[in-house]
Amino acid sequence: MKIQKLLDRLKDILNADRQAQLEEYKSLKKILKSLRIEKKGWEKKLSDTADEEKRREISSRLKVIAMQRKKGLTVLKELKKERRRNK
Repeated sequence: MKIQKLLDRLKDILNADRQAQLEEYKSLKKILKSLRIEKKGWEKKLSDTADEEKRREISSRLKVIAMQRKKGLTVLKELKKERRRNK
Protein backbone atom coordinates (compact mmCIF):
# COMPACT_ATOMS: atom_id res chain seq x y z
CA MET A 1 0.00 0.00 0.00
CA LYS A 2 1.05 3.51 -0.64
CA ILE A 3 1.87 5.73 2.29
CA GLN A 4 -0.95 8.16 1.52
CA LYS A 5 -3.49 5.35 1.60
CA LEU A 6 -2.12 4.13 4.93
CA LEU A 7 -2.26 7.65 6.33
CA ASP A 8 -5.85 8.01 5.18
CA ARG A 9 -6.78 4.77 6.91
CA LEU A 10 -5.08 5.90 10.10
CA LYS A 11 -6.91 9.21 9.92
CA ASP A 12 -10.23 7.39 9.53
CA ILE A 13 -9.51 5.24 12.58
CA LEU A 14 -8.52 8.23 14.70
CA ASN A 15 -11.59 10.18 13.61
CA ALA A 16 -13.81 7.24 14.56
CA ASP A 17 -12.24 7.17 18.03
CA ARG A 18 -12.69 10.90 18.37
CA GLN A 19 -16.32 10.68 17.25
CA ALA A 20 -17.02 7.94 19.81
CA GLN A 21 -15.38 10.04 22.50
CA LEU A 22 -17.47 13.05 21.52
CA GLU A 23 -20.67 11.00 21.68
CA GLU A 24 -19.73 9.72 25.13
CA TYR A 25 -19.02 13.30 26.26
CA LYS A 26 -22.39 14.57 25.02
CA SER A 27 -24.26 11.66 26.55
CA LEU A 28 -22.56 12.16 29.90
CA LYS A 29 -23.40 15.86 29.91
CA LYS A 30 -27.04 15.06 29.23
CA ILE A 31 -27.16 12.51 32.07
CA LEU A 32 -25.50 14.92 34.50
CA LYS A 33 -28.02 17.61 33.64
CA SER A 34 -30.94 15.27 34.30
CA LEU A 35 -29.38 14.20 37.60
CA ARG A 36 -29.02 17.84 38.62
CA ILE A 37 -32.70 18.47 37.86
CA GLU A 38 -33.71 15.33 39.76
CA LYS A 39 -31.57 16.40 42.72
CA LYS A 40 -33.29 19.78 42.86
CA GLY A 41 -36.68 18.06 42.83
CA TRP A 42 -35.74 15.82 45.73
CA GLU A 43 -34.32 18.77 47.66
CA LYS A 44 -37.66 20.54 47.27
CA LYS A 45 -39.51 17.43 48.47
CA LEU A 46 -37.15 17.22 51.43
CA SER A 47 -37.88 20.79 52.46
CA ASP A 48 -41.65 20.20 52.12
CA THR A 49 -41.71 16.92 54.07
CA ALA A 50 -42.27 16.89 57.82
CA ASP A 51 -42.28 13.11 58.39
CA GLU A 52 -38.88 12.07 59.77
CA GLU A 53 -38.86 8.65 58.10
CA LYS A 54 -39.62 10.16 54.68
CA ARG A 55 -36.92 12.79 55.27
CA ARG A 56 -34.33 10.07 55.93
CA GLU A 57 -35.39 8.21 52.78
CA ILE A 58 -35.20 11.36 50.66
CA SER A 59 -31.88 12.29 52.24
CA SER A 60 -30.41 8.89 51.34
CA ARG A 61 -31.62 9.30 47.75
CA LEU A 62 -29.97 12.72 47.62
CA LYS A 63 -26.69 11.20 48.81
CA VAL A 64 -26.82 8.59 46.07
CA ILE A 65 -27.55 11.20 43.42
CA ALA A 66 -24.74 13.41 44.72
CA MET A 67 -22.26 10.53 44.55
CA GLN A 68 -23.36 9.62 41.02
CA ARG A 69 -22.98 13.22 39.89
CA LYS A 70 -19.57 13.45 41.52
CA LYS A 71 -18.36 10.33 39.67
CA GLY A 72 -19.85 11.60 36.43
CA LEU A 73 -18.22 15.01 36.78
CA THR A 74 -14.85 13.35 37.39
CA VAL A 75 -15.22 11.30 34.21
CA LEU A 76 -16.39 14.39 32.31
CA LYS A 77 -13.29 16.31 33.38
CA GLU A 78 -11.08 13.44 32.23
CA LEU A 79 -12.83 13.36 28.86
CA LYS A 80 -12.33 17.11 28.53
CA LYS A 81 -8.61 16.74 29.23
CA GLU A 82 -8.36 13.97 26.62
CA ARG A 83 -10.21 16.06 24.04
CA ARG A 84 -7.81 18.94 24.58
CA ARG A 85 -4.78 16.65 24.33
CA ASN A 86 -6.03 15.10 21.09
CA LYS A 87 -6.65 18.36 19.28
